[in-house]
Amino acid sequence: MIQEIRDNIMGGKRSMQIIVAVMVIALIGSFSFSGLMSLFKKSQSASCVGCVGDSEITRQELRLKVQEFKKIITYFNQQFGSFAQVIINMQGLSDPGTYAINQLKNEKLLELFTDQQDLVFSGDYSAEKLQDPRYVMGALGDLVPQYLYDQNGNIQRSAFVEHLAHQGLTLSDFDRMFENALKKDLALKLIKNANYEPKSRLICLQDSAPRTFSVAELDFLTYLQKQQAEKVDDKTLHAFYDSENQKNKKYWTTEKRTGFLWTFKAENFERTISENAIQKYYNEHKKEYVLKPERVFLNHIVVADEKVAQEIVAKLQKDPSQFAALARSFSTDKKSSAQGGDFGSITAQSDLSKLSNDDKVRYEKAFALFKDGSVSPIFKTSSGFEILARNKKEYATYKDLTSVRSVIEKDIKTKTFAKVFGQEIRGVLRKDQGSFNAFAQKHKAEKTEIHDQQLAGLVRPGARKLVDNTNVLELVLFEPSRQLPFEQVKTQVAQDYALEKAHVAFDKDVELLTAQFFTNPESIKNHFALNFNTYNVSSSADWDGLKNKKAPIDRMKKIVHINKGFVDKNDARAYFVRLDKVLLPSEKVCGVSGGQGAQGDQFLDSVIASLGRHVTINIRQDVVDQLVKTVS
Repeated sequence: MIQEIRDNIMGGKRSMQIIVAVMVIALIGSFSFSGLMSLFKKSQSASCVGCVGDSEITRQELRLKVQEFKKIITYFNQQFGSFAQVIINMQGLSDPGTYAINQLKNEKLLELFTDQQDLVFSGDYSAEKLQDPRYVMGALGDLVPQYLYDQNGNIQRSAFVEHLAHQGLTLSDFDRMFENALKKDLALKLIKNANYEPKSRLICLQDSAPRTFSVAELDFLTYLQKQQAEKVDDKTLHAFYDSENQKNKKYWTTEKRTGFLWTFKAENFERTISENAIQKYYNEHKKEYVLKPERVFLNHIVVADEKVAQEIVAKLQKDPSQFAALARSFSTDKKSSAQGGDFGSITAQSDLSKLSNDDKVRYEKAFALFKDGSVSPIFKTSSGFEILARNKKEYATYKDLTSVRSVIEKDIKTKTFAKVFGQEIRGVLRKDQGSFNAFAQKHKAEKTEIHDQQLAGLVRPGARKLVDNTNVLELVLFEPSRQLPFEQVKTQVAQDYALEKAHVAFDKDVELLTAQFFTNPESIKNHFALNFNTYNVSSSADWDGLKNKKAPIDRMKKIVHINKGFVDKNDARAYFVRLDKVLLPSEKVCGVSGGQGAQGDQFLDSVIASLGRHVTINIRQDVVDQLVKTVS
């Protein structure tokens, strides 16, 4: 478009006129009177020229749209003469019938979108927009022409009513049309802004969108204090006392146990381990007694190109003795290549966790080489593509049996102690207290005092039981649970009774007040425990203030529909929250939307096109062509 203007327009003044004309046509195309008429369907209906889903495009709508575009064509011809056709072609108006029907299809698709979004506006928001002359002229320019405004920018009511009557409309009609215009305007913004919004701007919008909430706080403490102030007779309290004891023994003491944990250790038991057992254990665990670990000595080649590595391997398969020469010629590891690729050695170890990833791979490849002269497959490391060759292997040597005999005897005793001790102690536990004490003293058992849970299951003082096959529990003192007399716990019973009754009353009122709060909030404002407030929130500081009052602000920020909300209840209070009003924050606060500009327009076009693919569109082209010819 810009290039066409540069190629065909001479003179700054004429250029400015054309740019202004482009802006005018953009406004008319976005917010035209016939477009609004398609959003507000009057009772009379003309024959349709097509359907978009269940929505008809009427002859009257098409006629008005074609008239608008033909007026624009006439205006361009009058103002720009021979240059007019350039502008008309740029705007797609060379075929006003096709342009008009495409505009109407898009408006019908946008209408379907707004119907699905449940868009709601407060009366204050509508009034605020209606008092903005620039907005009204942009959205309803044909319906509210400029001459209806006074010097202060206010619409002259009497002249406006007369103008509406001339159009066959009432003030009620206008209100509905204006609300539909607001919906369309916001729908356009929603679609464009869905294209992209930076996270920082989304957070700003969430915190800074001016909102008004009705918040009612129901305080549980008020219920509790009210219940505590009521006198309750002993008969009622005793019945509550009996009920709680029957359900969960609430007013009973807990069982108390005191005893000892006897700990026995393997080294304090004299046991003879046979020579055969020691030899067998040594043979089975020989790897644990390494004197000198296994080592492999290696050469390696490192190259940057895998194809070069493959060529080297192919040569080594034919003649492995070339490894040193190939390392000198090709390896990028200069230090080892000069020595024919000498890598040194890798020592066997049980724990590889401290090795680097490269060394783990080399370790695996090195110990997979089964004989001297074997060459590894190519593998990748951070240095490049590597190849290993085994020069020689030193096998591990082990400590002799004599040097580790005492260690083995101790290991055998420790590992078999639990089984042997378990068999021996069971016989001792069947005997009297004296036998056990003598056994414990002989084997130097350690005694530790313990209480309650560890002794669970033992009820007779002196009773003992084996645990973990190495320890013994002994009960010394047991106090069984018993019911506390009513008079002793009467004060606690009264407190518990008041607490339970307060919770019942509180929960019941939350249920009753929930319905009333969202349908008739005025009816509950005088409730004895309800604190009713209206909060205007438009900044992070406002949200912080509500947070300090323990208000559930995270849930409040998620409310998107006017007159909707939630109830948030915990043990201390219940919050009833309703969103009464919400406005978009100023761009001065959060910056320009990511949906503005050409990118947002392109995204809008793609969304409308997508909507068109999901509905049935039928256009009677013959009727369209015939009607266009009759419009002057």
